[in-house]
Amino acid sequence: MLHDALIPLGFTELESAAYLFLLRDSPATGYRVAQGIRRPVANTYKAIESLRAKGAVVVENSERKLVRAVPANELLRQIESDFVRRRKRAALTLSAISARPDDDAVYRLDSIEQVYERCRAMLRRATEVVLLDLFPAPLQVLARDIEACAARGVMVAIHVYEQAKLRGVDVVVSPRASAVLDRWSGQWINIARDSAEHLVALLSPDASSVEHATWTASPFLSHIAYSGLVGEISAAALQRTIAEKRMTRDLRGVLSRIARYNDVSSAGMRALPMKPRPKSARLSTRAGTVSRRRT
Repeated sequence: MLHDALIPLGFTELESAAYLFLLRDSPATGYRVAQGIRRPVANTYKAIESLRAKGAVVVENSERKLVRAVPANELLRQIESDFVRRRKRAALTLSAISARPDDDAVYRLDSIEQVYERCRAMLRRATEVVLLDLFPAPLQVLARDIEACAARGVMVAIHVYEQAKLRGVDVVVSPRASAVLDRWSGQWINIARDSAEHLVALLSPDASSVEHATWTASPFLSHIAYSGLVGEISAAALQRTIAEKRMTRDLRGVLSRIARYNDVSSAGMRALPMKPRPKSARLSTRAGTVSRRRT
């Protein structure tokens, strides 16, 4: 509702109501404001003092003490600047505290903001390889972050359900895109970073809320998820190449491109109890190097 407009920005319901009244009818005395919003006079005067302290109103320097609302765009810029200052102070304080290392547990994420920020953090932390499977709405939100990750030299491949161009990213459009989108009412996110982190989420149909989302920094679980994404992206690339009746040379190129993701020895893999890799595990082809080792 209109009188609740400022509540998400840290104002009380009474402060918000008083400010909106003054926006429409300034200047006014505190008594008139109280009458206009139908609230107790004493409480309204307290709300006006609080608004004054927050820079939302100015008060006439006379006995009448007429109150005028600060223009909305000016107030919002004040709030934004104040938030940036407080955020910087908090960042300095929090940076002095050493975070505990990640554990192997699986955690639930409850809000859409939490899901997207964790995805962005994973992309920022990536050093070697990221694989993704994204429905259209999450792809649109994360596209710039994905390109920024690839621009740092990280190998990035993504399985999508509509045509998309992402700079520096291996993009594979699902050959079953229409059928998959028709079957799922929600929006899907699946991301594995360096075989060290994995996030999977199902969002509401309009991608405004979370139906289910989990995240883990377990190298074992993350590597399993990574391997599954390699298989899905590989199968989709091959199916699309065959469906479009491309030449054998194109098929070899697709195989060579996909093989890079099988061959990565990422941070998560190095944390697992794996045997040393024998030289015979690799097979040279005219199109490139294809790994025989299972991911």
